[in-house]
Amino acid sequence: FVKNLETVQGDERDVIVFSIGYGRDERGVVSANFGALNRAGGARRLNVAVTRARRKVIVVSSILAGDLKIPSALAQSGTMPKGGSLLKSYLQYAERGTLPTSGIATRIPPPSFVEDDVAAVIQELGYGVVRQIGTSRYRVDLGVKSKVRPGRIALGVECDGAMYRDAATARDRDRLRRSVLQGLEWNLYRVWAPSWQEDHRSEVDRLREAIERAEKRIASGGGGWQQGNPGPKGGARPVVTVASIALEGPSDAVKAGWAKAYQASKVRPYPQTGRYQDLEFHEPELLAEHADRVAALVAAEGPLHEAAIADRLKEAFGLQRAGSRITMAVNAAIAEAFKRGAVSVRGAFVWPKPASLDIVRVPGGNTDPAIAQRLVNRIPPEELELALTHVVEAAGTADESTVRTVTARIFGWSHTGNQISDALDIRIAAMVARGALSQASGNLSLGVGGLPGKARGTMQTPSPLAVGDCVQHLKFGRGQVVALTDSSATVRFTDGTKQLSLTVPPLQKVPCS
Repeated sequence: FVKNLETVQGDERDVIVFSIGYGRDERGVVSANFGALNRAGGARRLNVAVTRARRKVIVVSSILAGDLKIPSALAQSGTMPKGGSLLKSYLQYAERGTLPTSGIATRIPPPSFVEDDVAAVIQELGYGVVRQIGTSRYRVDLGVKSKVRPGRIALGVECDGAMYRDAATARDRDRLRRSVLQGLEWNLYRVWAPSWQEDHRSEVDRLREAIERAEKRIASGGGGWQQGNPGPKGGARPVVTVASIALEGPSDAVKAGWAKAYQASKVRPYPQTGRYQDLEFHEPELLAEHADRVAALVAAEGPLHEAAIADRLKEAFGLQRAGSRITMAVNAAIAEAFKRGAVSVRGAFVWPKPASLDIVRVPGGNTDPAIAQRLVNRIPPEELELALTHVVEAAGTADESTVRTVTARIFGWSHTGNQISDALDIRIAAMVARGALSQASGNLSLGVGGLPGKARGTMQTPSPLAVGDCVQHLKFGRGQVVALTDSSATVRFTDGTKQLSLTVPPLQKVPCS
């Protein structure tokens, strides 16, 4: 069925798609006029609407909880119906998986009863227990001490207790946290509180079997981790030193030679005469003009996030806000530039052609900080990984928390909040997975797929190629390497640029002449 707020009472489905019809007006403003929610009984109507699903509610909304500006004094004084405030709270719950702490009561069970019970069972099985293992925010609730290798932890046991509950999102709790820990070669086992209580005997048997499997793995030389892995001392500011240069900020990375101050180019002004005089930004007649500026901007500054391109173009046009029509016009311009062959696109990032990135761009110089100081989600993953690689190379070996903190400072971020930490953790996990970084006992070092010509390790021979080398390809002929990753080379040939795998050997290094 498809029903509005007023008529949905009495109907239920397994899954309900709950569409939020409120949004921004043409000025980008979200009004506090919530229709039926603002009328008497609006809060009850919202309660009915969000409880129609037996299993799952999917919320579709063009606005977030933070977009709803409802003065708390009005909401609490009784002069404004509380339906709007409850809608804001519900959107926050949909975004974060947690309810606001004020205004709504939450029932949170004691966080430690499951951990205490599991710890007692582990001890009854004859194993020692360590609590809250780790130096970062990704801690393991319980560690089972190994009998085979004293001093090592055989198995990490995760419970849906305090650490699980306090994670901001489901991705933090389940996917990211686990991927980072398994990247450290930790043996992990999950205990779910409902199963532990309802089928206790079977759950104890499964836990015993998991411990025995972990012990066998340790006996054969795999898995487990050392106790007492040191972390940052007493909150001291982590510093990585290379050739007597302390990497404490953007300027230090520039001095080290692998970063440069972000140089912003000037977007060519839009014509204000003739047939262009009365055109609005989103009108099709300006598509070619937009595409020209996208191509020039990306050639000078790329890779760039599509949102950054939109900001620069609207500013050159004299606009203050970028609504949906502006965003669609910018996306069309990017597509037009791509069709012309002027740019390439990887996800949300637009790259110049040929695509290459061999230096990290950091705040500094004469560039407007609003442009140079980029948000973490506007920095290409490849650039984050390049910075991480250089920081780890400078350190030789460093614990993950230090690498994350120093890398954040290189980009000018004084604090590493959840968004920055998550972005760096995801890149670290990806680099560890493909061998660009090596991870052991909570420490990071350069892997076999790190910087070209500087890779360490014995698992495989690093690529002998470097940017600028000339190569011969069986099919495409002679070319020059313009970019390298741990698994591929971007080569400029006479008939165009190709990205080729380094694991398939039709590339042969030849003298440049």
